[in-house]
Amino acid sequence: MRSNRRRSLSGAAVGILAASFLLWLNHARREAHAEIATLKAQRLADQREIARLHAELAVARQLRSDATAMPPTGVNNVSRERAAAEDELDGWFERVDALRNFLIAHPEYAIPELDQASQLDWLDVTKSGKFLTEADFRKAAFRLRLAAKAKTSEALRQAIAAFQKAYPNAPLTSISQLTPNLPDGFNPAILARYLVATEMPPGWPKSLGLTAATSAVVEDVVDPLWDQQFLFGNNGVSTARVTGSDINRAVEKSIATYTAQHGSAPTDFAAVAPLLAPDIDPILAAELLQALGPR
Repeated sequence: MRSNRRRSLSGAAVGILAASFLLWLNHARREAHAEIATLKAQRLADQREIARLHAELAVARQLRSDATAMPPTGVNNVSRERAAAEDELDGWFERVDALRNFLIAHPEYAIPELDQASQLDWLDVTKSGKFLTEADFRKAAFRLRLAAKAKTSEALRQAIAAFQKAYPNAPLTSISQLTPNLPDGFNPAILARYLVATEMPPGWPKSLGLTAATSAVVEDVVDPLWDQQFLFGNNGVSTARVTGSDINRAVEKSIATYTAQHGSAPTDFAAVAPLLAPDIDPILAAELLQALGPR
């Protein structure tokens, strides 16, 4: 009987142990699965973090590459840009001074109207280009005269219109007849630059219609190579023409022809003279070639 009881107790113990083991095994499995799930989640998070870091690193490398390729910025670059701007301004004002000095040395290219030219006018005509040859200065002086005359020509036109209204049947015969109709303070030296013409001056189109019963106020030419001449007709016609354009084109064409033929630009007028048309003034052509300077 005892041995049966012992067998029963032993069997029960084995069953309890087996059940306990199964419970432990299931618990261990659950913990293992949970740990594996945690590890997988952590791995996935780590992979995402690694990918993010790689992306940020790629951006940082690109930014550094772009920064290397870009010009330097900051205080040093600003200083260089400021210095360059100051150099450009210094050169600009030097060109203004050079033009002033040229007109002082060559008063034949100056007119009384230049008193009306503003500092902006001087800056505008010297804002670009190099002032190396006589032609450079004379062209700039031409542009400055245009700017200055624009501020006085309207007063002249109105004075002529007022005279015509007061004396509809009498042509203008003297430039001094305009004085009463000019604004106070108008420089009489400006008026002295104009002449009264009772017939069409040479070089002006006949279509302007000047007759014995009409007249025109014609501006004197300052520079035969680079200038603009105004004409105010007593018949209401006002116009202007550029002087020297024909001879400039002719000389430039002759220079180009000579250069193509000889492989180098001409150095004196004698080389160009045979290439000029017969109607071109040789004295003005020689003056132009000298003003242009060596090519």
